[in-house]
Amino acid sequence: MNHKVIALNNAIDYVKILDEASDPLVTLNSDYQFTYANKAFAQALGKPLETIIGNDLWGIYQKDGADFRRDVTKEVFETGQIKVVDNVVPKPSGNLYFITTFKPIFNEQNIVISVVAMAKDITDRKQAEEAVRVSEVRFRELFNHMSSGVAVYEAVDNGGDFIFRDFNPAAEKIEKVSRQDILNKRVSEAFPGVKSFGIFEVFQRVWQTGKSEYFPQNIYKDELNTGSWRETWVVKLPTGEIVAVYNDITDRKQAEEALEKERRRLQQALDEVRTLRGIFPICTNCKKIRDDKGFWNQVEKYVSERTEAEFSHGICPECAQKVYPDIRTKNKIKVTRRPVILLVDDEEGFRMIFIRQIKKILKDQEFEFIEASDGEEALELLKGGAKPSIIILDYAMPKINGMELLKRIDGDHNDLYDVPRIMISGYSQKEIISEAQTLRCVFFEKSMDNIFYQQICQYMTNTLFDLAHNKGV
Repeated sequence: MNHKVIALNNAIDYVKILDEASDPLVTLNSDYQFTYANKAFAQALGKPLETIIGNDLWGIYQKDGADFRRDVTKEVFETGQIKVVDNVVPKPSGNLYFITTFKPIFNEQNIVISVVAMAKDITDRKQAEEAVRVSEVRFRELFNHMSSGVAVYEAVDNGGDFIFRDFNPAAEKIEKVSRQDILNKRVSEAFPGVKSFGIFEVFQRVWQTGKSEYFPQNIYKDELNTGSWRETWVVKLPTGEIVAVYNDITDRKQAEEALEKERRRLQQALDEVRTLRGIFPICTNCKKIRDDKGFWNQVEKYVSERTEAEFSHGICPECAQKVYPDIRTKNKIKVTRRPVILLVDDEEGFRMIFIRQIKKILKDQEFEFIEASDGEEALELLKGGAKPSIIILDYAMPKINGMELLKRIDGDHNDLYDVPRIMISGYSQKEIISEAQTLRCVFFEKSMDNIFYQQICQYMTNTLFDLAHNKGV
C-alpha cells in the first residue's frame, strides 16, 4: 500500500471540504498575503478567488480593515497564541459581521509559518442584538414617560417579600420617594407598613398563581400616601418578575363621593316631599280641612296623612301676645339671646345627624349648638364660660360618663342648677333611668327614627318656653 498516495488523496479531500465549507476561511503568510481562500470567503467579499489568493490585506480591504487584520495576524505570528476577534465587512447592501479565529500553523521546529483565519457569520445575531437594543431604548423612553406609575419587583423568600428592580418617574411622584432611594431594597424595608395592606397579598397571589389582578385601594393613614385612593393592576412576567401599574385616583374618588352624597341628598328630598294638588275646602275660622269623606280635620292631620311632611309647633309673636300677655311689655317682645344647646356625645357621626335633624324639625327657631366629644371636654367648655340653655348628653362615654358629668356640673357650676338636662342612651335599664331622674335629668332611649327626634324637639320647645315664661322675658 502506498501511504504517500493515501496521504495525498486525504489532503486533496480536506481541501475540497474547506472549499465547500459554509464559513469563510483563509491562510495568511508573514507578509500578510492570502495563500488560500475558500469559496465562502470570496462570496462574503463579493470578489473572484483569483483576485484574492496572492493579494495582501490592503488589496482586499479598506486601509482601516486591513490594518486591523494586520495587527491581529502579526500578534499571532509573534506569540503563537490563538486570537479571536469581532470584525465587520462593509457591504453596499448592509454590513456583514463576523467573529474570526486567527490560529497559528507551526512547522516541525515549532515556528509559526502561517496563520489560518476562520470566520463565523454573526450578522443575524448582531442585527438581533441591535433590534433588542433599539427596543430597550424605546421601552425605556415609554417607561419613563408613562403617566401611570410602574414598578417592577423580584420575589424573594419564596414570595414572602419583594425587591424593587425598577421604578419610573410617575411612580416616584405617586409614592413621593426617589427611585435611587428604594432601588434594590425590599418592599418591607422601603415601606414598613405595607404588609398590613391588601396590595401585598395581591402581589403574593399573582406571584403564586400567575393570574393578573386589579386592586382598587383606599389608603388612609399609612407610610405610603396618607388619605389617597389608587387603582393597581398587578401582572406576572414570564421572567417571574411582578409588575404593578397604578394610578392615583383620589380626585376621581372624591368627585364620585361628592356626586353620591348629592344624589342621596336629592333622593332624600324627593322621599320627603309628596306634592298636594287641587282645591282644598278649608274653614275660614278654625282652618280645618274637609276630607273627601266629609269629615273636618286639623291641617296637621290632613297633610301628614297625605304627605311625608312632619310638623313642629311653636308660637308666633301675635298669638303669644294673645295667649301669654304677661310675657309682653308695652306690646313688644323683649330681645332674648339665642338658646345654646350643649351636646355631649363621643360619637361624632351621631352628633352631626342629631344637630341636623333638630334644626330640620325646629327650623323656625334659632339654636346655637356647642359640641363636646366627652365629659372632660364639656367641663372645659363650661369652665371657659359656656352658658347652655339645655344640656343634652350621652350616658356611656369614655373618661367621664354622663352621670359623673352631671354630678361634676352640680358641684362646680351652681348657676347651671336649673338648666334642663336630657340624657340619651341606648342603655335603658331601670337603674340608669332612675339615677338620671335623681339628677334632674329626663331620659330618652337613643334611636335614629323620627319619633325620637320629635320627642326631643317637643320637650326642648316646651322647656324653653316654660323657662321664658317663668323668667317673664
